[in-house]
Amino acid sequence: MGSQESWHGFDLRCYRRGRCLLIFFVLLALPLSATTYYVDNCVTVGSDSNKGTSTSTPWLTLRHVNAQTFNPGDSILFQRTCTWVGQLVPRSSGSEGLPITFGAYGSGAQPVLSGASVVSGWSLYSGSIYEATVAWSTYTSELFQDGTSLAVETSTAGMVAGSYYKTGTTIYVWTTDGSNPTGHVIEASEYPTSENDGVVSIRSQSYITIDNLDIQMTNWYGVYFQVASHVTIQNSSFYHTYQNSISPNELRTYANSSYINTLNNTFSHCGISRTRTPGEEGVAANYLGIQNGVISGNTVNYQYGEGLSVNGGASNITISDNLVTNNPITAIYVDSGYGLGGDTTNITVQYNYVSDSVVSYAIATESSGNNNINGVNFSYNISQGGSNCTYALRLQGSGGNGVFENVAVYNNTLTGCTDAIVANGPSGTNNTFSNNILKPSRYYAWVQSDTATSNYSISYEDAYTPYSKVISWLGSYYTLAAFTTAFPDFFQKSVESNPKLTNNAGGNFTLMAGSPAIGAGTNLGSTYEMGLNPSSSWPSSVATLPQSQNGAGWEIGAFVFVQPISPAPPTSLSATVTVR
Repeated sequence: MGSQESWHGFDLRCYRRGRCLLIFFVLLALPLSATTYYVDNCVTVGSDSNKGTSTSTPWLTLRHVNAQTFNPGDSILFQRTCTWVGQLVPRSSGSEGLPITFGAYGSGAQPVLSGASVVSGWSLYSGSIYEATVAWSTYTSELFQDGTSLAVETSTAGMVAGSYYKTGTTIYVWTTDGSNPTGHVIEASEYPTSENDGVVSIRSQSYITIDNLDIQMTNWYGVYFQVASHVTIQNSSFYHTYQNSISPNELRTYANSSYINTLNNTFSHCGISRTRTPGEEGVAANYLGIQNGVISGNTVNYQYGEGLSVNGGASNITISDNLVTNNPITAIYVDSGYGLGGDTTNITVQYNYVSDSVVSYAIATESSGNNNINGVNFSYNISQGGSNCTYALRLQGSGGNGVFENVAVYNNTLTGCTDAIVANGPSGTNNTFSNNILKPSRYYAWVQSDTATSNYSISYEDAYTPYSKVISWLGSYYTLAAFTTAFPDFFQKSVESNPKLTNNAGGNFTLMAGSPAIGAGTNLGSTYEMGLNPSSSWPSSVATLPQSQNGAGWEIGAFVFVQPISPAPPTSLSATVTVR
């Protein structure tokens, strides 16, 4: 000890006299100081024998990072512009307020975590088909030529330009221009090696942050979590993850995770094309069975499956401020029963902008387990639709006895799709709709085939369509006036009038002066009083205004109207006359 009267600098005489007990235990309780570690394989090329605690002595490999035990508050930063092929597998947990962060340092493009290895050693097989041998015999989900995915074929006989075929450890490729693959960068997805894993694999850890990483070309999931909690994935990019970009295991038994946050990320071309692989698809962020979480500020572009999905027993999830565009199936999807089943409850979908999707929003109940959707709030969302968009909002079951109930649809602007709202059932009680602009591109503002009409309360809508009838109700078709005469309990205080959007075709859905939607809505109370500010932009600059700020009452639609301010007249006039 060096001295029997001291221990690590602590005065034992003080302790023996009983004077420093409090200080002693406070010192014991202090956390270890957080450490930042650096990893670099392309700028200041590191070594796994380094300490890794400075940019001049970084570590080199993912393998070394995965072998370490980290403390709460530690950061592991990857050098920008560098690429690592393999898996990042955190082994330690952070703590509340002290997450373990895996992020970036330096300047330039985000560091890349890739699931795809470069393939070399090509030789001519036949015609324009070349072959090469790889080191792994497990499946290869995708092959890339210069970063673009090639089509997969089931044999060399079926190959055409821009395709590949793999059997065992041999890969065959026919490049898009028929040239030798050595003139291109050919990459084959290799990681993860299981369909139950991701390039980032978080299993039973908590308080983990993934920040400013580029995760791409994965063999299955991008970020995978299982029995995880308090995980945040933020400011990152996802490109060509073969299945879901952020997800628990959706194919087999999964264990619920909680407090998962997906913030300010970019997703592009993720999931599997249904035209290439029928029956398959992928999701940017899939909150299957997740308890508590936020999906906010993300840009989702050119997905092959759903954009953002909440299903299979999830609860207490907020989806807000996201831009979802060019999605071929469903942009934002709320579902129950999928996976191991379970009711999906207390979901908030607000302030999102969706464009060019076949189905902009969908609420559905799956037959698996006959589970229910209970408590979903759709408010202040914008659906621009697109040439192939069928429904702006769909409420529907897909088999079994599960129902959707306690669904609130308030102050949305739903435009551009063939039909605006489609209610197919089966429904439970207390589904309410108010203050929505329903402006389909072709047919009906409202399509109702659910015969349990008492489960719906519909009022204060602006329903406008170029078609001669605005409502399809249990197989019959009505103008709004004819419908409210036949069914006075529905569409009370609603109008059938052009809402006068500023530039519908150009994507500006704010209200023009003189719009019939201004001040025509109903007051929904403090929970819903903040509408979209006309200056809002997506995904990260959504602003709100109080609904009553214009002095005329609540608007119908997503935007609060801001009265243009005319220049005030001058308060005094003066003139100077010059006499020559």
